[in-house]
Amino acid sequence: MHSTRTQRCTEHGHPEFLLRYEKLGVSANDIDWLKSYLERRIAMGLEVDAGDLLTIGWLGLRVIAVGEGLLGLEEPDMTTYPVTWQESVTFSLQHLRLQ
Repeated sequence: MHSTRTQRCTEHGHPEFLLRYEKLGVSANDIDWLKSYLERRIAMGLEVDAGDLLTIGWLGLRVIAVGEGLLGLEEPDMTTYPVTWQESVTFSLQHLRLQ
């Protein structure tokens, strides 16, 4: 599992996001788009905390705390019911690309 971070959220008094993903599952462009999207939304005044849901494409991603002043995103694993969450954006970005 690989990870990357946003870098401009703290400029607006908001925690940064740590995004985890499978490198073979998504393109670097898609990861860069998601980072930029999150940074733009935070710059526009969006505030999220652990436990909130963010919609990316058709999926709701759950915001989690992953460290001191750092947030992460979990997506449903799409294989179990009730939903099991996993810290990743791979499936969400794959489906967004298909849309």
